[in-house]
Formats: sequence, C-alpha cells, structure tokens
Amino acid sequence: MTALERFVAAVVAGVLLAALAWWWHAREVSHARHEGWAAAVAAADKQYNADADAARREERALRDQFVERANQYHLKEQTYDQNLVDAQRRMRAGVDSLRCPAASAVQASAAPADRPAAAGAAPDEPGAPVVPAVAGDILGLAADTGRLVRKLEEVTARYDACRALNNGAPPAD
Repeated sequence: MTALERFVAAVVAGVLLAALAWWWHAREVSHARHEGWAAAVAAADKQYNADADAARREERALRDQFVERANQYHLKEQTYDQNLVDAQRRMRAGVDSLRCPAASAVQASAAPADRPAAAGAAPDEPGAPVVPAVAGDILGLAADTGRLVRKLEEVTARYDACRALNNGAPPAD
C-alpha cells in the first residue's frame, strides 16, 4: 500500500468518522429536543385540563344561579298572577273599586318662585266610580305592564351578569 493509498484511506476513514459523529450528535440533540417538547406538551395539557375544570365549575355555578333566579322569578310571577286574579274578582264583585278623579278646578300648590305650580286633584277627593268589569280590565293591563317591566329587569340582570363574566369581572350575586 502506497503512501497515497494510506492517505486516501485515512481521509475516507476520517470522513466516515466525522459523518458518524455528526449523526450521533444530531440524534442526541433531536432526542433532547423531543423530550423537552414532550414535557412542554404534558405541562400544557395539565394546565389546560385544570383551566377547563375550573371553567366547568364556574359555568355550573352560574347555571345554578340562573336556575335559582328563574325559579324565584317564576314563584313571584305565580304570586303576582294570584294577586291579580284576587283583585279582579274583588273588583268585579264590587268589594273593591277604582275611582276616576273628579273634574275639578286646578288647585295651586306651593312651588319655588322659579318653577310653575303643580296642580291636580287632591288624593282623597271623591270621583266617579269605574265600572267593576272595566276596573278589573284596568288591573289586568297594569299587571301586564308590571310583568313586562319585571321580565325586562330579569333579562337586563342576566345580560349584565353575562357581560361582566365575558369581560373578566367576577359574577355578582
């Protein structure tokens, strides 16, 4: 074997050794990166599960609050409905009555100098009685208006609670 052949063999052996070393190093770096990635994914999964559990608990609590509010609202509505039926029955039976304010002269009341005087009939002034059937209907209309106002307030309260929760504020009880 000549010197040139030994030199070429040494160069080939060196290149093979360098390629083997590079492959070994790349494998170890890749393995370390994979272990780091796997640890990061495991930590992220653990945090995600913890956050999801907390969100589910909070959602369950809010749903329970909304159910409780709905039940309270329903009980109030039943009470209002029963009171309305009782009041209408008393009106139609003539036990209770409504009166229209009597047509009277405007009475001036004391008012500051820069304000107009308020006027109107005195609260205890007698007036014409309202027909019992009409009085019952008037109570029904007033009750319908009250029901709409209560429903609007309930929807507004739910909207405000949802909006506060979505904006990151804790829910108000």
